[in-house]
Amino acid sequence: MNIYVGNLSFDVKEENLQTAFQAFGQVSSATIVRDKYSGQPRGFGFVEMPDQNEARTAIANLNGKELLGRQMNVNEARPRPSREGGPGRQGAGGEDPMREAEAGAVIERGPCSSPLTQGSCVQSCLSHDTFPSKKEARHQAEGMGRNKRVKS
Repeated sequence: MNIYVGNLSFDVKEENLQTAFQAFGQVSSATIVRDKYSGQPRGFGFVEMPDQNEARTAIANLNGKELLGRQMNVNEARPRPSREGGPGRQGAGGEDPMREAEAGAVIERGPCSSPLTQGSCVQSCLSHDTFPSKKEARHQAEGMGRNKRVKS
């Protein structure tokens, strides 16, 4: 059973968690979750115990107990929610326009009606002579995230 352990002191190490839970049975693993950029502990972790009964006993006995000066919150870990779509995500329904562009999907049409995948329209439009001037073509290229200079 996977057990969530919250409200941990930043001084708690994996060994401390393992020792606390081993008093109630076999521990497969003990992990402290860390910030991926700074490496600092985030104040919670997970303990994996193979025996359900031992795990439930550990939860009942350790929830609310102090470990290195902090009162732990201990309960059965819930599955991680799906991260697709939802508020604050790119596009409706989890669609990411940039990912589609990387895959070669047509996002929109350029000024010459050629498919615009990732700045490909600028080169196409230059060859079709649809821009009034090369200067405008340069501005179009820069506006589409392309830093190519068009020779005058």
